[in-house]
Amino acid sequence: MNGRPVDLVFQMNEGGMSKLSTDWLEQLRGWLQSGQWLERAHPNERAACLDTVLVGLDYHMGLLYKLTEEDAYFQIFLNPDGTEQEGAFWSSEESREPELYTEEEMSVVEQHIKNTFGEFENVFHELVSPDIHVDICVVPPSEERDYYTLVTMGMGAHRMNVPEELAEYKLERAELAIALPPDWKLDEGSMKDERWYWPFRLLKVLARLPISSDTWLGFGHTMGKQSPFAENTALCGALLVGPQDIVWNGGEVCTLPGGEEVNFYQVIPLYQEELEYKLEHDADTLIEQMAEVSFVVHPDRPNSIVGEPRTD
Repeated sequence: MNGRPVDLVFQMNEGGMSKLSTDWLEQLRGWLQSGQWLERAHPNERAACLDTVLVGLDYHMGLLYKLTEEDAYFQIFLNPDGTEQEGAFWSSEESREPELYTEEEMSVVEQHIKNTFGEFENVFHELVSPDIHVDICVVPPSEERDYYTLVTMGMGAHRMNVPEELAEYKLERAELAIALPPDWKLDEGSMKDERWYWPFRLLKVLARLPISSDTWLGFGHTMGKQSPFAENTALCGALLVGPQDIVWNGGEVCTLPGGEEVNFYQVIPLYQEELEYKLEHDADTLIEQMAEVSFVVHPDRPNSIVGEPRTD
């Protein structure tokens, strides 16, 4: 860029790159050629130069800057339209190395996901990983399973703070899955729209909850949100149950090379009334109440407590 070497990294495989919009890539070329990103001041006013541009499958970008007089970096994050994400900032001076699977562990987990949920090619790679690196595998619909399955890959690198009395059950590690209808939009424009992106965001929020709250997630656990996930749904919470409609028995648990276990859970989005029902009773009672609810996400599904769909 303007005579300076800058790395351009597409965080996806060749299949993902082939699906990127030509128009958007031309827009990216224009941003790069303009030189508008070349220099930037650190929040404490130290000068820095652009080192690397990171591009995700969802068109979000990361700009990695190197301080001119120090061996330190910081990163800002951009939306697909090139605008800066407010409050999103990372600095090597303030961070620690994220918890990661070993290469051998990652290989075992990836193969387990394929064996359990189905083959996949597309992976939404995370641009920045301050604590854990959470990629999301996209298993496409098939004749046997007519829905998408999104599966986290990386959450289980962190050992959760499980109560001592449950230690024998090996619940310290987990990964999450959520199922979406076959017509769920995953194209460029839709990934910029929260109406389609919110299941990805939900998985990432849940994956980091055990770290941010020093807690753990397991079967029957729920989480609630103050507002709906998107404008087209009143769903605002989530319940964890066992994996649904899996290819083989035993898919609930992946055994790592060292003998540790990674537990897989299905995420079922909930209405506020369903969250409250669980708190008033228990998870098993709520699951029984929701017996007719599909594990495949439908933003306007009937509410299992009040019996009517909710969209506002």
